[in-house]
This record gives sequence, structure tokens and C-alpha cells, in this order.
Amino acid sequence: PSGKGGRMIAANQSPGAHIALEAKAVSNGRSILASAIEHGFTGPLDIPAEVFHAELQPFARIIREARDAGAEGYPDMVMFLAQRMEPGDRQDILRSGISELAQTPPCTSAMLAEGAARIVREYHRKKRGAEILWESQKRIADGDDEAEVARDMLHKLAELESTASKVRPSPFVFHSSDDLSGPTEAMDFVEGVLTEGGASVVYGPSNCGKSFWTVDLGVSVATGRQFRDELEVEQGAVVYVALEGSHGARNRVEALKLTGKLPRGAPFFLVFESVSLLEAGHDKRLAETIAQVSEQAGMPVKLVILDTMARAMAGGDENSGQDMTAAVASIDAVRAATGAHVLVVHHCGKDEARGARGHSSLRAAVDTEIEVSRPDGETISTVRVTKQRDLEKGEPMPFSLEVVKVGENRRGKDITSCVVRHEADFMAAQPAKKGRPPSATREELLSLLPQKSTSAWQRAANEEYGMSKSAFHRVIPSLNGHGAIRGTEGNWIPL
Repeated sequence: PSGKGGRMIAANQSPGAHIALEAKAVSNGRSILASAIEHGFTGPLDIPAEVFHAELQPFARIIREARDAGAEGYPDMVMFLAQRMEPGDRQDILRSGISELAQTPPCTSAMLAEGAARIVREYHRKKRGAEILWESQKRIADGDDEAEVARDMLHKLAELESTASKVRPSPFVFHSSDDLSGPTEAMDFVEGVLTEGGASVVYGPSNCGKSFWTVDLGVSVATGRQFRDELEVEQGAVVYVALEGSHGARNRVEALKLTGKLPRGAPFFLVFESVSLLEAGHDKRLAETIAQVSEQAGMPVKLVILDTMARAMAGGDENSGQDMTAAVASIDAVRAATGAHVLVVHHCGKDEARGARGHSSLRAAVDTEIEVSRPDGETISTVRVTKQRDLEKGEPMPFSLEVVKVGENRRGKDITSCVVRHEADFMAAQPAKKGRPPSATREELLSLLPQKSTSAWQRAANEEYGMSKSAFHRVIPSLNGHGAIRGTEGNWIPL
């Protein structure tokens, strides 16, 4: 008997053949045994009781397929195969698998037979499985211990099955339109500006106040206070990654404390270590840092600020699609791991109207793009949302900077920083008109050196000064030997 309550039924029609059944499966067992005998299968047929489950009854069909394929020497294989059949198994696959294995020598071991059955059962792996079976048969023919060979074969088959299960594609989750009901709203934690778990870029020229404005925004998130005294903010911890020097960042925080904007105990945290979006493993380290900050703060981190993109891509090329795509992938990895919104502070080129500096894949990837500008000679900067994926762009947000004394240096002179003072909407400056300056001065071109090639120099001139390719090549000959010299490898260096 193969299980509790089971009993043995002798098959007198075929000496030596026997089958182990549960009592309730006697009738099915007799018909299957009769089919086996009818088609010429003799010998021991030990079949586990679960074979006779109501859903596993295509057994006689398998026997016929095996007979038609010339596999009469595989009684054990057929039994093991039947044991593993499931509802809906495709008979063409089973037929093809059995036919393939019928060309190999009959199995001399029950375990080898089980292996053969497993190969047939998983048709997409049968070619490599058949090779394993052949190798095992050859080892037995050469005199190797059959039990050891069988163990090795089953181990190899298990590895094959494990590998296949890992690479098997999983379906994407899909939804019926009928299951979707009602509108959804974007989850903005800074009203109309930033969305939860999103990505954004704040860009502008040097010395326009973009870092001050971004930190002020972060302080509103850390305290939960309204931004600009009008936009609702949901409180959360903030991580400010200060990559452009710790002195300026420390002084900004001190100014915020002295003016009461950043109260003691607010969950505003700073990182002064170098963080690279291009270096392997840094995205995971940053995500782990964010997790630890969240634990210490006792609340989720809502906002992560990387200041600046250029520093976070040190050693990379902002104009390279490959490097920028890798940087965006790191940002996405941090967002996915932490649920935090990642904001990067970035520069623009000489022509502000052309947007953020570098490859366009950054703008395409972010949910929100924010421009900070300040006309020459003016003291009022203007913030404009130039892209929103899920929100309205909103109105311009002008601000000025208020100087704050934060201490004295060793010579007794004032150490100062600034805090943001939000201005009335009507003070916003007009946006810069699109267009390129016609050229660049000799000094401006030389300031871009060194460059690794003429084309690299030309791209830098175009990015920084909007200089056309033709205008650049008209000027370069006059600079060769007069302020610049070309190296032996085609690189340009200043004199």
C-alpha cells in the first residue's frame, strides 16, 4: 500500500506487474492498469495514490502517446509523467517530448526514469534535459555507480529547473476600465508645486538665489508651515545634500535659525559627504541614509535636495545622453526605495531662455521643472514653474534676499548669509525671450579651456553662450597660437 487505507490490487494478467491505490480509486486504477496491459506495458508500475485525483486522468492518453512514439521501454517514465500532469497540459507538447526521449536508450533506474519524465513535462527545457539524460546513460554504460549517476542527474535537472523559473517572465498587472471609477488627484505635499515621490529640477544662472529659495522651500516642508504664506504644506523630514561646500550651507542654516524660520528640533538634515549619481552603489547608500533619517525623525522623509546636479555628476558629461540617463536612473532608484521626492538644483547656460543645462533627458524625466531668474542689475528674482506633469503651473513667485549676520571671522569681520523674503506677485520679472546671442568674446571662449577636442570646445561654446557652429569655426583660427594652442592629441589648452 502506498498510503493510509490503501490496498494492493494484483494484476494477474501480467505477472510481476502491480499497482498501489487508495481504495476509492480502485475503479480508475483497474481501467488504467488494463490500458497499460492492453498497450504492451509489463513490469512493476508503482503509482502514487495522488495520480488518481479526479483532475489527473489523462493517463491512458499518455500511454497511447508513448506507444505511438515507440517508447514501450519507458513504463516508469510514463508513470512519473502521469503523476506530474496538471489540468490543461498540452498533449502536443507531451507527444513531442516523449517522441524525443524515445530515441534514447531505455532507463535502467527508477530515478533516471523520473528525470526523463521531468524533461518531458517541461518541454521548453527538454533539449538540455535530454543531453543530461544521455550523459547519465553513458556514465552507467562506462561502469559508474548507477545510484550516484542518478543523484547527479537529478541535481543537474533541479538546477536547470531553478534557472528556468528565474528567467520566466511574469505578467504585468492590468486593470479593466470598468474597475476604475472616479477621478484621482495628484498628491502634492507643497500645494501646486511638488508631488509626493516625484522628481524635480530647480535651475537658473549663478548667483540668482536658487539655492536659497530651494532651502527655504525645504524648511517649509520640515516645519509644515505655509510656503509664501499661502500654499499649504504637508510636514515631512528633509535631507539637504550640500555638494557645493559646507560653509555656505552651514551659514544658510544658521541664518534661518537666527531669523526664527528654522526652529530647534525641526526635521531638517544635512549631508556634506560627496554623493555621486554615477558611482555604483551611491544610490543605495543615499537611500539607506534617508531611511535612517526617517527613523531618527520619527516621520517619513518627504524631500531630498541635491545641490547641485553638476557636483552630483562629477566626472560625467551633462551633455551625454548616456551619463544623464544613468543619473536619472539613480534618482529614480532613490525615489522608489524611499518614497521621497528628489529635487536637484541645476545650472542653465548663457542663454537662460534655453532652459536647464545638459541633455534633454533630464527635463523629460522630471515631474516638475522650476526656473529661477534675475535680470542684470535687479534685486528681485522670479521663480516660474515651466513644467508640471500632474499639476497646473501656477503663478510666478518673486523673492529677494535679506542679508543676515551669522557671526564674525577670526579678523573680527562679519560673516553673513541670506534668507528669502517673498515678494508680491506683481514684482515678478518678465520671462527671458528665447534667442541666442550672436557670438561670444575671445575671453569667453578662452575661459572654456581646456577642452579635449575642437568639437567639445564648440559644444561648450554653444551651451554656455549660444554660439553657432559656423560662428565658432570662424573665430577659432585666430585663437590658435594667440591665447590657445592645440595639443598633439587634438586637445586644446590655454596659453
